[in-house]
Amino acid sequence: MKFNFRNLRTAHSVVAIALNAFIAPTVFAATSSFVIKDIQIDGLKRIEAGSVFAYVPLKRGDVFSDDKASETIRALYATGFFDDVRVETQGDVVVVKVQERAAVSSIDFAGIHEFDKDNLTKALHSVGLSQGSTYDKALVSKAEQELKRQYLTRGYYAADVTTT
Repeated sequence: MKFNFRNLRTAHSVVAIALNAFIAPTVFAATSSFVIKDIQIDGLKRIEAGSVFAYVPLKRGDVFSDDKASETIRALYATGFFDDVRVETQGDVVVVKVQERAAVSSIDFAGIHEFDKDNLTKALHSVGLSQGSTYDKALVSKAEQELKRQYLTRGYYAADVTTT
């Protein structure tokens, strides 16, 4: 299909009408308030739905609003369990879509002869880094720096510590 527009104003009008046809229903659904009949959580893999509901400030029978959606997003991000959180509506149902953070699948030490591996595992566990825990890059970096410091205190100045 080909369109010929004689002037720019007509082209803008057609584009605006086309965009309104796509956007208007979505914007209306997002800004209208309604009584919540159900709440669904999508995207969970390791975390139990009950745990997530404990942090969600929405309940059945509440009046949904954009402020409540923002509050829900902030509350779930604050848990540290999720990389992405979105709140959508489908009629009078609120759908919270989440993407969980990666988990630590295993901890293995290679090439360590100066330290006992069991003690290292316990030390990492005490700071919150263990198999199955939520991956936190800052925590892994902190553990790496601490291990380097331990090598330095024992006189191993050329020791190289890397994490993968």
